[in-house]
Order: sequence, then structure tokens, then C-alpha cells
Amino acid sequence: MLTPSTSWLRLAPLAGLVLLLAACDSGDGSSLYDPDAGTNPAPVISSVSPDGVVLAGVDVVVIEGQNFSDDPALNTVVFDDANGSAAPGEVLSATPTRLEVRVPNLPNPALRVRVAVIGAQDYSNAVALPLTPAFVSFGEISRTEVPYGIAADADGTLYLSLENEGASVGVIEIGPDGTRSPYFASTFPWAALARGGDQLFGVRRVRAVFELPEGGSQTVLAAFQPTSLLLAAVAATPDGAVYAGGNAPTLYRVSADGTASDTAFPANIRALAVVDGTLYAVGAGGTGAPDQLYTVPLAADGTPGTPQALAALPAVGTALAVAADGTVYVGLDRTTDPIVTVAPNGQVEVLYPGVLSGPINSLAYGAGTQLYAVREAADGEPADVLRVETRREGAR
Repeated sequence: MLTPSTSWLRLAPLAGLVLLLAACDSGDGSSLYDPDAGTNPAPVISSVSPDGVVLAGVDVVVIEGQNFSDDPALNTVVFDDANGSAAPGEVLSATPTRLEVRVPNLPNPALRVRVAVIGAQDYSNAVALPLTPAFVSFGEISRTEVPYGIAADADGTLYLSLENEGASVGVIEIGPDGTRSPYFASTFPWAALARGGDQLFGVRRVRAVFELPEGGSQTVLAAFQPTSLLLAAVAATPDGAVYAGGNAPTLYRVSADGTASDTAFPANIRALAVVDGTLYAVGAGGTGAPDQLYTVPLAADGTPGTPQALAALPAVGTALAVAADGTVYVGLDRTTDPIVTVAPNGQVEVLYPGVLSGPINSLAYGAGTQLYAVREAADGEPADVLRVETRREGAR
């Protein structure tokens, strides 16, 4: 039985037969059959590379073989598991012996790849090609739970502000294996969290910066003026210095010894991250102007220098994380392509176009190359924590 997901797969070789019949000599019109007509030889796959991990919907593979068409549109590359799960790849370039194909977003360890060519009656041989997901859900977030701010340790331990059925459960700890345990009880959700050394800091849209000790009570590190200030972004250094921002064009700082200070900033601050003597900030754009990603050099004592605009963002920026090579990951308030990367030279690119959904409200690098993202509920997708494979080591 043909289903919507598999009918195109089974009919692909028939398209070649239809074209073949149309091209046959009609003779006296008494028959469509032409005994002298032939078909092109079936395509043959000899190798597929790379032979390592291939991310579904992301990577481009090279298929070497014979009898392909040099017109990309005449090649159909099928990924299926022989059990009804199937999707076509996108043929990017073609020669008679080589195809470049973007793999479909169909994570499955049992997939194989085959090629059909218009004008050839049969598919090629099948070659195993497992596709690994570019991201997975993490932490078993239920549909009654809403995640907020997130922070992480280098070993992959997460700290997540969480609501359940409309009430805050405080901050939970999620181990690298996904095991959940209570960390800090709170009746308020935390807009942003930051890990500094072995301390956890948070802001919750009031004018104060808090320390959140495991199993203890919140401690106010500093409260800033004016009373209308709503802090929603926080970052911390390994020695426990904290930077915060919110609905005012000001960068707030609490040094490791508890001294509080503030510095004028070019825009209201939506998100912060700090790595190796550089502070990164998303500055809100004015009317009709885009949000900007800024870098701020920090002196040896942590004093902020002059902010420099690095890149204009394609949507409202909501979260930041930084890789060891200086690439900045920016979460965006949009449902499609909700994470972009910004290179040290300011070049902006979408991370995994068409694969991720948003909006994203928090980011944190965990162990190795794993980036954690808090996704808000939208367009029928529930709120969730995503673990994204970035292939870049996180900065520490």
C-alpha cells in the first residue's frame, strides 16, 4: 500500500519509464511498445562519505558511483529504513560518478541510502547511512512544566529554573545523564542564571542580583536603582564577579568582594555572557533598528571597557553562549531558525537552517560540544530543554 510518506519513493523509478515511453517511436500508432527501446543502466553506489557521524538535516554527504545523471534534478536520493520511514535528500550537485546531497532531517540509526535516476528502471544498491539527530530533548520536561533560565557546569550538570502547573518549583539540578534533583527552592521563576566558580547567581526581573546556594535561601548580592529596574540578564566569572543588565542602558557589576557599580551602556541589555576577559551583550535595538551583539573588554580587575558593536542580529536576541574558538551562539525570539552563530569577524549565520524551532529564551554550554537551549512553547511545540550538538567546544 502506498502512503503519503512512501508513495513518491516507490513511484520515482516509474517517472523514468513515463519519459521513456513518451520518447518511443510511435510507429503506426497501433502500440506504445517499442521493442528497440532500452533503458539507461541502473545507478550504482560504490561509497558514501563521510563515514563518521552524519547529522540529520545538517550535513552534506558525497555519493560516489556510476550511472548518475549530471542534472541534479534527474537524480532522486532516497533515505529509508525499509519499514516505512523515508525521505528524499537534496541533491546539490551531480556528475555521472558523484553526487553531493544534503541529508534529510530524519534521524534514524537504521537508514540506508539509494539512488534513482530518470531513465533508469531500477534503484541503485542500498548502502547503510545512519543519521544522528542534531538535537535531542533533555531533562524529561513534561507538558505541565515551563523552563526558564539555565546555567551549566563544564561536566554537563545543568541548573534550571522551572515552573510546574503554573507554580515555581525553584531551581533543579539535572545531571549529565538526565537525572533530576532539587537544588534551590523558590516561589519565583528565574529569568536568567549564571554559574561562577561553584556559585549560582540569578536575576528575576527585579532590581537585585541574587546568590542561590544549594539547599539554602537566596542572598541579595546587590540592589540597584531605580526601583523600576528589571534585571533579566546575568553572567559570572570563575572568581565570582557578576554582571547584570535589564531595561535600562546600563551595565551593572558586583565584584567578587561584593562591591557594586554600574556603567553606561549603548542600549538596554537582553542577554550576557563572559569568557576570558571579554563580556558579550545583546543590546536592544531602538525603534526600527535591530538588536546588536556587543563585545566589552574587561580590565584585569573586571572593570568594563568601551562596548564595541560586533554584529546586527536578524531578530530580538534573548540568550548567549560562547564557544572556545570565539564563535558566539545567540538565541532569538522567533519560531524558525532560532539560533544564529556570530563569528569573531561579525559574520552571522543560522545554526542548522530548518532543523531547530523556537523561540529560545536561554542558552548554556555543557560538556564538550553540547549546547543546551531552553525553547518556549510555540506553534504546537511544547516548552523544552534541547541538547544541541554544535561540533565546537564550549569556552570555559
